Amino acid sequence: MRLLNASGCLDALAAPSVACQLDGFVTKTVTPEPRQGNRPVRIAETELGMLNAIGLANPAETAS
Repeated sequence: MRLLNASGCLDALAAPSVACQLDGFVTKTVTPEPRQGNRPVRIAETELGMLNAIGLANPAETAS
């Protein structure tokens, strides 16, 4: 069995002893192309817990 954190639920710098016990570390998604992100409703409560699909926006880079 593999043990992974849920994306966004562990600050590895604040809890390095926990992070070291994981088999892998799940981060937020980064995409090569811009994306708008998911529309609300992004969170749903269920009998067994909560699901989320925040789908953060990934704006285009602007030239400086």
